[in-house]
Amino acid sequence: MRPLLLCLMLAVWSSALLGQAEQRQLLVFGSVRLEIPADRAVFSFEVEGTGSTLRAAMTDAREKTARINDKLVALSLPHIHLSTAFFESGENRENRALLSSRRDYKTWTRVTVTIDSLAILEQVVMTVSDYAPERISDIAFSLKNIETARKEALSKAVEMAFSKAQLMIRHSGAPETRATLGKTLLLEELPGPAVPFNSVSPSLNQVTVVNEALAAGGGGLFAKIIVVESKVKLVVELL
Repeated sequence: MRPLLLCLMLAVWSSALLGQAEQRQLLVFGSVRLEIPADRAVFSFEVEGTGSTLRAAMTDAREKTARINDKLVALSLPHIHLSTAFFESGENRENRALLSSRRDYKTWTRVTVTIDSLAILEQVVMTVSDYAPERISDIAFSLKNIETARKEALSKAVEMAFSKAQLMIRHSGAPETRATLGKTLLLEELPGPAVPFNSVSPSLNQVTVVNEALAAGGGGLFAKIIVVESKVKLVVELL
């Protein structure tokens, strides 16, 4: 009885292997590269306040920051958001006055400015520079709706993969012997590069041209194109 049972098990296993070997598959990849103009800019400015006491140094820094903020508000420019990115206050150990105590303490503040309309970027940067902060730096460009861009790239990559599969089938032989596409066996997004930030750090009171191609048109601050890529792997059954 046992030899008969073993033979039946071997027969079923051999049949399964034969079925797997006979299954025909088509493997294709789809990739898409989208080039989207940036629609958000972020930069920072830093302010230093000094005083004979810690409170005086903090007040000095606050007043300098407030003047810049008030000017931006007075411009009535929409799409601007300010936030404190760094704050430090304490004894001034670097450049204290020798014969006076007015610089015994120092407060250092970094404010981040987010602009959701690049049309006003240069105006905002120049307005900030008019009030002579210690530094303007870290201008970075990005997309407000990056997930929407990623979904669009993924959708187009999937469409590309299926289009390639259909194209390969159409050119695989005579119509009477040509295979047809069956069910999807595997569809996965492959890892790719992260969406970059294009950035530049201009020095104080200096407008730096980011896009050299646009520099000839009049100078200013211009965002480069943000590249969003997606790649998928598709395995389809052939009938």
